Amino acid sequence: MKKISAFGSIVQERPLLFIVVGSLLVRLLYLLLDWPLWWDSHVYIGMGKYIFSQGGSGIWEVYRPLLHPIMLGGLWKVGFNPFIMGKILDVLFSTISIYLVYLIGKKIFDEKIGLVGAFIFSIDAMFITITGLILADPLALFFGLLGVLFFLKEDCRWAGLGSGVCLAFSFLTRFPYGIWFGSMLIILALQKEGARSKIKKGLFLCLGFFIPVGAFLYFNYLRYGDPLLPLTTGSWIITTATWLYGSGIFFYFKEFFLANPVYLFFFPSVYFFFKERLWKENGEGVVFIVPLLTLLYFLYVPRKEVRYLLVALPFFALTAAYGLRFTLYWLKNKTKPIILSRAFVVICAILILLPVPTTLNIERVPIFTENIKVAITQYNVTGLVLSSSPAYVSFLDHPLATLDGMTFAPERYGMFQGRYAILFVNDCDLICSVTDGECNERRERLLGKIEKENKRIFRETYIFEDASLKCRYSMYLPMKVRK
Repeated sequence: MKKISAFGSIVQERPLLFIVVGSLLVRLLYLLLDWPLWWDSHVYIGMGKYIFSQGGSGIWEVYRPLLHPIMLGGLWKVGFNPFIMGKILDVLFSTISIYLVYLIGKKIFDEKIGLVGAFIFSIDAMFITITGLILADPLALFFGLLGVLFFLKEDCRWAGLGSGVCLAFSFLTRFPYGIWFGSMLIILALQKEGARSKIKKGLFLCLGFFIPVGAFLYFNYLRYGDPLLPLTTGSWIITTATWLYGSGIFFYFKEFFLANPVYLFFFPSVYFFFKERLWKENGEGVVFIVPLLTLLYFLYVPRKEVRYLLVALPFFALTAAYGLRFTLYWLKNKTKPIILSRAFVVICAILILLPVPTTLNIERVPIFTENIKVAITQYNVTGLVLSSSPAYVSFLDHPLATLDGMTFAPERYGMFQGRYAILFVNDCDLICSVTDGECNERRERLLGKIEKENKRIFRETYIFEDASLKCRYSMYLPMKVRK
């Protein structure tokens, strides 16, 4: 009983320490589960290898930002394992981001909202789930939140410059975070400062942003002849294979807000934001305009995934905390409230904790690492590896190309014919909508062509636990290399 009492007093006296340390422990525990990495994770690692081997190994995708691959590739170049270091950095940047959310909430509102916002953000199911997946978001959030913190400072010159640089790094880590920079410009235009002060801060903000971004655009011009190619290609790629993703104007309301009920308090916050014209305030504008623009942008984008809202997750957490307090004060001021304030607090705690992931087991799809390594050694493969997914070969130090799904696979296979030294295909990477007869015909022709023009050296079929899906894994050598 004394230990429980002592723990309670620590939480009461040092709530921020409890949130940060608790979040760190949860993420370290989550790392132990060793969840399978996603496609994007392997691409970032492969791009890092490509950059630091000057194309001698790894993979290149034109529509990816470069900052995250550069960091992972630099670690690989000096001898660190990018898989291990990537997971460690995920935890580090995620934990620092939680602290930055607290600082932003405290500066804009007060310490209580900062603490509640940081707590909501720290245990968000989506934010926890990406821990250890070596995605770009933890790094992008870290730079973006640091940029916002600089933006909130009074100094027009150095704070504006620092904010611009950090927001540029966030954008160069993951392009949708450019919404943050656009939001800062809108906030500057709307806030009630004098015109001279706003122009001065805006100029330094833009200077800080466009120095790194300008270097990136110049690199694109030298490499592709088009400075905007990664951006235009990225904008186009999210219009393909849309049947695999969510759709509809209510997708995010159902899959994000209803699935995480505490974020429903975002809506009363937005009502209060417009009612009180808080866009004129520097801080409040940041907290509300970023998530509003993010929602509008991703509602416009044809592909819809809940994880896209990670871009504005810190601000959804802070607006939810603000909405909670707004609702609590409203209840307290009612002579006959619908619900007692204490009961409301308990319900809110349940709403916050409800979506926390509790699943400790996930089906791990095989990637046949050892089989691939044996084949590479046995057949003395030193050239290009062509694969249906980077997941199967990102652990190799070979040059790699991918088939990129059925939208591009037939053309990609033809492009690399005569150039690849080994081919790895999982037919579940080459899927079509059941209603798309033309795509399914192209798929069968492609798989038949691969079987005919190559020597198969390996095949395994994996049946998923629910038995609704089975995948066939095959490894091939081009005919001229077979023994």
